[in-house]
Amino acid sequence: MYKIKYLLASSLLLAGTHSMAAPIVNGDFSQCDFEGWSTETIGGGTIDEQFSILETSQGCSAILAIDNSPSFINVLYQQVDFSASTRTPFVFSYDFTVDSALTGQPPGSADYFAIGLGDGSGNLFNTQGDVGSFFGTPDINGMQRYQGSIELADIFTNESGLSLELQLFSNFDAAPAFITVNTLSIAQASVPAPATAALLSLGLLVGGFSRRRHTGGNA
Repeated sequence: MYKIKYLLASSLLLAGTHSMAAPIVNGDFSQCDFEGWSTETIGGGTIDEQFSILETSQGCSAILAIDNSPSFINVLYQQVDFSASTRTPFVFSYDFTVDSALTGQPPGSADYFAIGLGDGSGNLFNTQGDVGSFFGTPDINGMQRYQGSIELADIFTNESGLSLELQLFSNFDAAPAFITVNTLSIAQASVPAPATAALLSLGLLVGGFSRRRHTGGNA
């Protein structure tokens, strides 16, 4: 019986869950560079003025800046591999901070940003696949941190030609604004491996058999 229990436990550990797909490369910038990502600046200035890597004792982050050069739109993007063998939804995870030199600006007058899925047409799509973005277009009016995860609609599964885009816009206030990105990632939610349910059922049967033998031996 001990051998059966040991083998069952080992099998459950091996079965576990399917590993999560990783459609985004270097989403946490752990490589301390922009490997896997593309950068674009519109309006002038150089890439080095707008995009940089911050290295700290906790790791590396990407920094996007605006209004520190003639550029008025800066974009960080990466094509997403949504291919999957199941319809299990993908999850967008994020951890980033926005900040600005000016604070207390009237609504609609500050620099702002948008994050969404782009198809190359200039449009962004929100988590449900509608034209829009994941967070709207929030003003950058002082420091604010965004951290969490959002489930994407399953209509994105196996769609091609989509990129995760972070767009930073100038509102021409002549004062710099920044986004410090710790993580931007998309992964398919983990699902139980096919063998797991069968092994769990076997575990229940073995457990019941063991209890019956124990009870019978004491009768």
